[in-house]
Amino acid sequence: MEEDRMRSRSWSRIATGVLIILIGGFLLLWTTGTIEAQLFWAWIPALFVLLGVWALVRSGVQNIVGPVMLIAIAGAFLLRSLNLIEAGIIGTYWPVFIILFGLLVIINRYRRRRRIEVQDIDVQGVTSIGIFGNDRRRITSDIFADAEAVSIFGDAEVDLRDCTIEDPPAHVEVTAIFGDVELRVPEEWRVDLRVMNLFGDVIDRRPRSTVEQSTESMLIVNGTAVFGDVELRD
Repeated sequence: MEEDRMRSRSWSRIATGVLIILIGGFLLLWTTGTIEAQLFWAWIPALFVLLGVWALVRSGVQNIVGPVMLIAIAGAFLLRSLNLIEAGIIGTYWPVFIILFGLLVIINRYRRRRRIEVQDIDVQGVTSIGIFGNDRRRITSDIFADAEAVSIFGDAEVDLRDCTIEDPPAHVEVTAIFGDVELRVPEEWRVDLRVMNLFGDVIDRRPRSTVEQSTESMLIVNGTAVFGDVELRD
C-alpha cells in the first residue's frame, strides 16, 4: 500500500512539473514575441484543458466531475478560438454542459459505490450537493468510508466529527465551482488534501492538534476548486 502511494505521488509530481514547463514555455513564446498576441489569447483555453488533465492525473482519476467539466468547457472555447466550430454553437448547445455534469455525478456515485463494495463495507456513500443554495449533512456512521460534496454557486457542508473510520483511509471527493465546500473533521485525523486549486483556496483551518495524529492518512480529499473554496474545520 505504501509503495503504491509513493508511486502515485511520484507520478503526480512529474505531471505537475510537466504542466508548469508547458505553461512557462507558452508564456515565454508570447513575451519574446515568437507568437502574436492574438494567437496567444486564442490558445489560452488550452491551458485550462491542461489543468483539467493534470487534475485527473493528480487524483489518480478518482475525481472526475470538476476536471472533466473544465476540460469540456475549455475545450469548447478552444475549438471556437481556432475556428473549428462556429461561434454560435456554444450559445446554442450550452445546456449540454449541464447534461454532462449530471452524467458525471451519476458515474461518480456509481464508482464510489463500487469502491465501497470492493472494500466489503456495508455503508452507503453520502452526497452533499449545494447548487444555488446550501446543503448540510451530518454523518454519524461507525464505519465511515466515503462521501462527496458538490458546490456550484452555493455551499455544501459535510460534518464527519461523529464518525469512525474502520478501514482507513476514507475518501471524500469535492467539487467547488463559484461556491464553498466545508468539511468538519476531527483534529486528530490526518488529512491528505489532493484538491486542484484554480483561483480559489484550499485551507485546513483546524487548530493545531493537541493529540497525536495517526501516522497514516485517515482521510483523503480529492477534487477541484475553481473560483471556490474548500475548507477543513473541526
